[in-house]
Amino acid sequence: GLAGRLAASRIREDEIAALRALVRGMEARIAAGDGAGYYGLNLDLHARILAATRNAQLVATYENLIKKLHLFRAKNWDNPSELRTANTEHAAMVAALAARDEAAAFDAHFGHVMNAKTRAEAAARAEPPQDTPEEAAHARSGSRRGNHHEDADTAPRRPDGDRLRGGRLRRTGPRAGAGEDPVSG
Repeated sequence: GLAGRLAASRIREDEIAALRALVRGMEARIAAGDGAGYYGLNLDLHARILAATRNAQLVATYENLIKKLHLFRAKNWDNPSELRTANTEHAAMVAALAARDEAAAFDAHFGHVMNAKTRAEAAARAEPPQDTPEEAAHARSGSRRGNHHEDADTAPRRPDGDRLRGGRLRRTGPRAGAGEDPVSG
């Protein structure tokens, strides 16, 4: 939201043209079934919008966040319908920026982030969590070192009452809540 609002008042015409070209490029990648190509253009689009804010702190915060989300986001680029939906949102974001409409840009950008979160959560629910190759090799080796505790009574406990078992956080404390998924919290 904030990036859209700031960029709407600061973006240059050449930056708008570049964003429009990226949206068209992502549409072409969807049509070609090239999820990896789409993902690269998507990263570029978002980085260029952030750069248009002319706000170094916001850019740094985004870059830090994107590093943490990269592996999770990269898994979700094989569904053309989801990509089309996201790219329709991109087009609305760019249109609001081109109109220099700060309120519409805020709404379009905030809506895109919230919709992306919803899509990511749905993808996470549809796919069981996977061990990293290192975790899988460790589990196959039969080693009991580290946080691979299958027995809840011997798993290390964090200060908040949660236990780590099998390389994943298992909520066992008062925050677990009734009906809450014990793995995802």
